[in-house]
Amino acid sequence: MRKFVTITAASILAAIPTAALAEHHEEGPTIRENAEYMEVVLVDIKAGKRNRAEEIIENYFQKASKAAGTPMPYLVHLQTGEWDFIVAFDLKDGPIEYTYTGSPNRKKWWAAMVEIAGGEKQAQAVWDEYQSLIVRSTSMLGHHHNDEE
Repeated sequence: MRKFVTITAASILAAIPTAALAEHHEEGPTIRENAEYMEVVLVDIKAGKRNRAEEIIENYFQKASKAAGTPMPYLVHLQTGEWDFIVAFDLKDGPIEYTYTGSPNRKKWWAAMVEIAGGEKQAQAVWDEYQSLIVRSTSMLGHHHNDEE
């Protein structure tokens, strides 16, 4: 009997979220109003290479964003945890930027990067150096609501 009560209680508890979702479910797809999208990247840098990674971000990547007029990456320096920093990028055009094989913003950014680095080969060398400093990274897409209107 105790086993039956436990299984019944678990089934009822599992059904609660489903019932709550059904109650608030809208028919058909809807667009999020007042949502701004961003890509958030968690980065783990090789031991002793954090300063160089930050130099590249500040001296090349952020300058390229400013010159290209693309959203400025937001850098968070982490003191604790398994990651060295978080880099967040506003996705000016929203998640549609992921549908491009070469987004217009990324193309503008790379052109500015080439200019700042002094040429295509130099820009690629800076990018390759930065990539060589990374142990691992993970990227996520998210949004926040802009209720200022």
